[in-house]
Amino acid sequence: MDDEGKSHRALFLLAGFPASGKSWLLERAFQGAANPFLTFLGSDLHQLDPPRLPPGAPPLPEPQRPWLGGIHLQHIAHLHTTPPVLLIHLDLLNLLIRRDHFFEYPDEVLTGILPRRPSNILDEAITKRQIDLFLAQKVFHRFDRLVVNTLFTPWHVVAQRWLARPPSRQGNLAFLFRHPRVGRRLYAAVLRHWLAVLLGIPSAQLLITAGAADRLQVRPLCKRPTGRRVRCGLTPGK
Repeated sequence: MDDEGKSHRALFLLAGFPASGKSWLLERAFQGAANPFLTFLGSDLHQLDPPRLPPGAPPLPEPQRPWLGGIHLQHIAHLHTTPPVLLIHLDLLNLLIRRDHFFEYPDEVLTGILPRRPSNILDEAITKRQIDLFLAQKVFHRFDRLVVNTLFTPWHVVAQRWLARPPSRQGNLAFLFRHPRVGRRLYAAVLRHWLAVLLGIPSAQLLITAGAADRLQVRPLCKRPTGRRVRCGLTPGK
């Protein structure tokens, strides 16, 4: 409830590349470790519960944990009642390669965009178009408050963690992590376009988490609406 007693719907996205530390950060936060990201949820934090998904939805990424994966947004879109608070663990590499992240669009809209292959994975125009389409979906308008925390983990750390995973979990784009020049270029482009699109959403509250392991720092990403004055516009949930 807000100060006037009206209910609101809040959506929190924790976004980053695979192996950037999203799951680790959430696990620590919900085990009671101090976490500046969660302080911005305010009282919304206490309303986080694992939502009941409709039949046919993929299993939760972490059973009994109060967050969902990006692939679950399509099922949230079909719920009759929007959850009051939703926390999404969003893999930005999956966003590029999975059709189910663009559930509101017919195939013809995605012509030339999907599938992503080694031959076009570094095409920044396609990457930006995908991010534009993803964040323009109506499901995001079901929420009154949008807070996005983007993880900036050093590329070499991300690559090391990914390559330490079993081959069965590395997927078809494992070559990105084996070829640093290619992977680093994609990583930088995705984060750059992701933040640029987010900065164009006036009501979004933006955070950046940078560093690795126990040296993480969380700070607001400030917007520059006039080119001179800077306003961060980040306030705790009520």
